[in-house]
Amino acid sequence: MPGCYIGADAAVAGLRLLTRDTSRYRTHLPAVDLSVPLKPQLRRE
Repeated sequence: MPGCYIGADAAVAGLRLLTRDTSRYRTHLPAVDLSVPLKPQLRRE
């Protein structure tokens, strides 16, 4: 539930939202500009 409030605030204010859960935000709040962090790469030695 808190994510819904955060996403709605971002949509109303026109702010970018940092999230790893892109599918939920793109489904319910398509107007929100999402920023997704890159997955860390595993180091092989």
